[in-house]
Amino acid sequence: MSVYSRETPAFLDRALNSIQSQTCPPSEIVLVKDGPLTIELDTVIEAQQRKTQSKLVVVELDRNVGLGIALQTGLSQCSFPIVARMDSDDIAARSRCELQLRFLQQNPHVDVVGSWITEFENDEANIYARRILPTEPVDIANFAKSRNPLNHMTVMFRKASVLVAGGYKTFYGFEDYYLWVRLLLNGSQIANIPEYLVNVRAGEEQILRRGSLTYALTELKFQREILRLGFTNLFEFVVNSTLRLGVRIVPKTLRRMIYAEIRRMSG
Repeated sequence: MSVYSRETPAFLDRALNSIQSQTCPPSEIVLVKDGPLTIELDTVIEAQQRKTQSKLVVVELDRNVGLGIALQTGLSQCSFPIVARMDSDDIAARSRCELQLRFLQQNPHVDVVGSWITEFENDEANIYARRILPTEPVDIANFAKSRNPLNHMTVMFRKASVLVAGGYKTFYGFEDYYLWVRLLLNGSQIANIPEYLVNVRAGEEQILRRGSLTYALTELKFQREILRLGFTNLFEFVVNSTLRLGVRIVPKTLRRMIYAEIRRMSG
C-alpha cells in the first residue's frame, strides 16, 4: 500500500482495519509513505503499528515520487513470495486474502489473481456501481488488448514473476496496466475471482482525474508503448486511441454519462 499527503486519515484507517480483520490476515503489511505526510496521517499509522497483529513495515520516502516508484520500492521490502495490493482508501472484504491465497495455491500456473469490485462515493453501504471483468486467463489476455483486465486494488500476485517482468514502472495512470501487459508478454497467466472482494471509494474525483488533455496524451503514449512492445497491432492501436482518447477530452458531464453507462452494462 502506498499513501501520500493529500489522502484522508479516516479512509486510511478504514482501509488498514479491513486488512487487519481478514479471515486470513497477512503476515506482513508494507506501507510506503510517498513523501512526508500530514500529522493526522502519521498519527493513524502510529496507532495501527501499536495495535496491529501483523507486522506493519513502514517505508519512508524523502519526497513524493509517484505511484510506480513507490510501489516498486515497497515491493522490494516485501518478505514473502505472495504479495497483495491494496489502495489506501478502499475496503477489502474479510475473505479477500483467504480466497485469493487459496486460488493461487490451487492454480500454480496463474501468476496474478484479481477480483470484481463494488464502488461507492460516501457511504460504503450505498453501492452505486460494479466492475465485472473476465475471469479466465485466455479471456483476460484478449480483453487486455483494449482495456485494463484487472482492478488493481484487488490483485494478489507471485512476487518473483512480477520482478522478472520488470516490476512497477513510472507511467502515470497506467502503472498497473503496463505491468499486466509485460507479464502477459512474458507468458504469465492472469485470472479474476468472480466475487466482489474490494469495495472501492470512487465518484466525482475519479471522473475528473480521467478527463484532461494531459491524461489523454499520456494514454496515447501508453497505446504507442504497447504497440511498440508488440502487444497490440496497428489496427488495435488506432481503434483504442480513437475510442479512449475521445472519452478523455469530452466535457465532464458527458464523460460522467459515459462512465455511468459502462458501469450499468458491467452489472
